[in-house]
Amino acid sequence: MAFTNTWDETTPTGSDNASTADDFFRKHRLDLGERLEGMFYGFNADSNASPENDTGIKNLKLYKQSGDPTVVTDFGHFYVKLVSGVPELFYQDDENTTLQLTSGGNLKSTAGLTIDGASTLTGAVSCASTLDVTGNIDPTSYETTNGGFLDEDDMSSDSATKVASQQSIKAAIDAVDSADDFTPTSYAGENSITLPNGMVMKFGHEAGVVGAVSFATETGSAFSTAVVSITLGNVHNSAAGITTIVEGSISKTGFTLIENGNQGGCYWMAIGY
Repeated sequence: MAFTNTWDETTPTGSDNASTADDFFRKHRLDLGERLEGMFYGFNADSNASPENDTGIKNLKLYKQSGDPTVVTDFGHFYVKLVSGVPELFYQDDENTTLQLTSGGNLKSTAGLTIDGASTLTGAVSCASTLDVTGNIDPTSYETTNGGFLDEDDMSSDSATKVASQQSIKAAIDAVDSADDFTPTSYAGENSITLPNGMVMKFGHEAGVVGAVSFATETGSAFSTAVVSITLGNVHNSAAGITTIVEGSISKTGFTLIENGNQGGCYWMAIGY
């Protein structure tokens, strides 16, 4: 029988006669079956052991509409509505909260998504706003899956796309800090200090006219390359006009002091490398 767009509620001609009732019952049964066949399945053809338990809905045919349904207390609506000419699935609760569930063939949530159980995402996840993570992120799993995590103490790979662990960052900084430390790390009376950049400071005290001053004798070693400068600080001994000066050339091994006037001596500091 062909579908009709309306239910025929008129009393059929000749239906008042009880002898023709069976014919009308058969017709209405066919009409109902025709209407419901597309949505309901009478029994599961693969399992006839318990037909009474095999009834169910085969599918729901939702007509597209231009607007939302009227809110009904204690009821919710699944329905299809046109969005830019495309039928999309919606849900509306009895407080008129409306959610669009599909968009262009994709699942969609217009009011947020809550996932209570463990979920596996095999595709790419795109986030156009802030992504807040209140739980822990397993870096080992992230590294295994994406290769975007490094636990590398010396940072030797110099990656521009991988995230470093806290431990590897600390190890790299500690190594740089240790390399920049003075040697020795504490002062114990030494009179020669080597700076991290290779510059060396040597200093000492000479009493009176002493002549040649040897860096090796005074500080334990000579400069390896050259002397940049020497500064003298004269010592006053109550005699006027005392001046201590450097006489002659200066070399990486030492220099010569001369004093005019009474002996008073001086403190000196040489800088070189």
